[in-house]
Amino acid sequence: MATHKLVLLPGQTFPDLTVTLTTGEQEVVKSDGKNAKLIVVYRGAFCPFCNATAEELKKGLPKLKENGIDVIMLSADLLDVAKKFVADHSLDFPVGHSLDEAQLKTLSTYVSSPTNYIEQKQIFSEPAWFLLEANNKIKYVEYGSTSFSARPNIDKLLAGYNYSKKRAQEYPEFGKVVFGSYNL
Repeated sequence: MATHKLVLLPGQTFPDLTVTLTTGEQEVVKSDGKNAKLIVVYRGAFCPFCNATAEELKKGLPKLKENGIDVIMLSADLLDVAKKFVADHSLDFPVGHSLDEAQLKTLSTYVSSPTNYIEQKQIFSEPAWFLLEANNKIKYVEYGSTSFSARPNIDKLLAGYNYSKKRAQEYPEFGKVVFGSYNL
């Protein structure tokens, strides 16, 4: 039975969310007030599409940093699995692990139960991407409901982000426009 799902929308302030990183540190997931932040929620290390996304993010990290965008990846993977994922991909940005049902609900992601064809033992999130402005407002969000969805192209994401920043400088009223700020 389908039910109405609340989602996080562009223009909203990103909700309070604290996660544990693979380094053991706790991080409040938000922009730092200076840079934008790209939050990539991935299904888990078992997912080949997520592994490809990690490689794309690693490759695109210099471009993202040049454009003032910090990156974090989040999943329900347990610590040992998440640490291996970071090591396997030589990731040089924070990765949060062991997200629980309440944290996934805060993110409003689609959640799946483990199946008999993967080694995952706990629930996991389907993919989602959030781009936060420096003020912690959501600029862009994409939710996926399957393994192969919500996989934006980093170059296109940057092109759109930079276009909107340029337009807001040229036309201050454009900066007040929030696209996709409500759902029906």
